[in-house]
Amino acid sequence: MEAEKNVGLLLRQKKRFTPQLVQRAVRAIEQRHLPMLVDVGGRPQGQQFRIFHACTHVILLYRTDSELRQWRTWLDETSLIPLAILRSHLHGHDEIISDNGPLQGVISGLDRFHPRLGEMFQRVLQRVQGVFDYPPGRIRSRHLSQAPQQSHIVVVEDLARQVGVPLTDRGLWWEPDHIPRALQIIPPAAPVALYGRGPAWLYAALASHALPASFHLFDARHFGWMKPPRVILNSARVTGITFTLQMEADVVRLKIVSSDRFLAPRPLHIPPLPAASGVILDGKAPIWLTSALVRGLARYYPHIHLYDPRLQAPVLVSERTPQGAVHR
Repeated sequence: MEAEKNVGLLLRQKKRFTPQLVQRAVRAIEQRHLPMLVDVGGRPQGQQFRIFHACTHVILLYRTDSELRQWRTWLDETSLIPLAILRSHLHGHDEIISDNGPLQGVISGLDRFHPRLGEMFQRVLQRVQGVFDYPPGRIRSRHLSQAPQQSHIVVVEDLARQVGVPLTDRGLWWEPDHIPRALQIIPPAAPVALYGRGPAWLYAALASHALPASFHLFDARHFGWMKPPRVILNSARVTGITFTLQMEADVVRLKIVSSDRFLAPRPLHIPPLPAASGVILDGKAPIWLTSALVRGLARYYPHIHLYDPRLQAPVLVSERTPQGAVHR
């Protein structure tokens, strides 16, 4: 299993396991919406063992016989199903001792910066793929069954077929010109629950289209079905998200900058904005955050755009008659 380059190093955080962190980890595992890999670290203590009990399978890597004995003692108190029990050597060669039941032997070359992945890694990968081999239809059905009631459930993939979005070797290829056709299919001012992979500007456009009714989206990584958080205007409160302003003709460019690597939904505090004919939202942000901003600002600005780095241009996502004025 392979992630984008440097993602693993970016996400690797060597910090103390506080009770709050353990509680969040257990909750995230128990409420997972997709299969999940969990690294519990080398020397679990105290409440950290709660993480074990939230999991289903285990791959045990050890270096010494004493480490193996200690881990066996810990794991005997759980119901985890062992996939592999492997001695790890940085150098040397892989060795398969047993492939019946848990995979047992020696795995080598697990260097974080210069990995050398051999036959044993491929065998482990096959085991993990077997555990993660859920039919996509089953996962989708489960997710959709949990969608908010009384909402118009919109599946991005189904909407794309109705709109005529082309399927390329990189998947469905949405263009801004598809937005008007998508909005014609979905009733305006009606509750919407949006599911599936699509560009952030598509989500933002449908979030505005649903106003003043509710809008839910499905966050597969962390939060499941969720409503974008509320937006608090004219607030000087300092949070992990910074909004900077820049006037461009009669348009405000609202730049989004986050100091947190992981953003959890919470009220968004926006500084006082000048009067203008429109807003351009710019910056790397989760889809739920940009959707929240569009819904929060649509009452005050006739036009809202979302900047797309792929297109290197702003995309119109909201065009409404403002019902109020933003205080300077």
